[in-house]
Amino acid sequence: MLFLPNFWGLYYWSANIAAPRWAPNHWLWAVTTSVDFSLAQLIQVIILLSTGGKNGGGYEASKYVVIGLHGGILFIHAIINSLPIIWLSFFGQLAAAWNLVGVFVLMILIPVVAKERASAKFVFTSFNTDNGDGISSPVYIFFLGLLTSQYTLTGYDASAHMTEETKSAAKNGPKGIISAIGISVIVGWGYLLGITFAVTDIPYLLSDDNDAGGYAIAEIYYLAFKSRYGNGFGGLFAWEWLVLPYFSASLGSLVAFQAMVSIATIGLYIAYALPIFLRVTLASKSFIPGPFNLGRYGILVGWIAVLWVAAISVIFSLPVAYPVTEQTLNYTPVAVGGLLILTVSYWILSARHWFKGPVTNIDN
Repeated sequence: MLFLPNFWGLYYWSANIAAPRWAPNHWLWAVTTSVDFSLAQLIQVIILLSTGGKNGGGYEASKYVVIGLHGGILFIHAIINSLPIIWLSFFGQLAAAWNLVGVFVLMILIPVVAKERASAKFVFTSFNTDNGDGISSPVYIFFLGLLTSQYTLTGYDASAHMTEETKSAAKNGPKGIISAIGISVIVGWGYLLGITFAVTDIPYLLSDDNDAGGYAIAEIYYLAFKSRYGNGFGGLFAWEWLVLPYFSASLGSLVAFQAMVSIATIGLYIAYALPIFLRVTLASKSFIPGPFNLGRYGILVGWIAVLWVAAISVIFSLPVAYPVTEQTLNYTPVAVGGLLILTVSYWILSARHWFKGPVTNIDN
């Protein structure tokens, strides 16, 4: 249904799909830094394992050091994004190649290296409820488990931002979004299978007493190489250099990280759902479909998408550990609700008087 190829993507679509009276209201973007925070955690675990691990006297960084790393990574990314386009193109191509090669190496390397492997029955039929977080309901765990899957299936707007520079954008833009989802589902599933076959003791992987301090993915790599070669350095090396593009995956069961991922996911999906909601409501009669569209099923699929986003916004606001205390409380509703109150208040008090929505700077 992409009919407005424009660099501003979701923001521009929302303003144009909405009726003129409502167009200026859709000026909010959801921007998060959860990916950089998870990278800071990854670096902290690499340092811990490189210096001997938790059980070998390794250096375990405090939360303040992790926050400092987080700030440094944000600063580096700000500099990178300020570089000339030729450098941005280089980093983009490097990241694409790294992701393409790295994921296939990882899905083969770990199950091959690991001497102890899980059975196919365990991989495909076992449902773990021993998480140490006070949650035993399989249904509750299943819905909480959707978080990381929903978090990784993001970035649809990247295709939207690039459509302005794409040939036959009205067709190739939507194709880019759909193909990215399909490839991510298939290759991601293969990667998860490779990792899961190396899992033999879930409680230990989640335990704060393991060498990685409870960071399950790091411990899997560490133990796989340790079981075959007598030390985990090889696993640490592979994890550091090949998993770097996948640092957005959950590295442990930290409530703070879960909350940041929830905020990121809810914020991104609200931004995705906004133009869809406008399409099926205010513009249900006036919307002009592009050459790539869902035909008569467009409205139905649109409502399913909107309702799904509403559902996950509630699910990802639920507690991820019990009993609920100030340390285990999911602060996602507070963060998202607080941001909503601030932005709406700013709109009412100030922005509605001067903000006019997207303004073109060319005649045609």
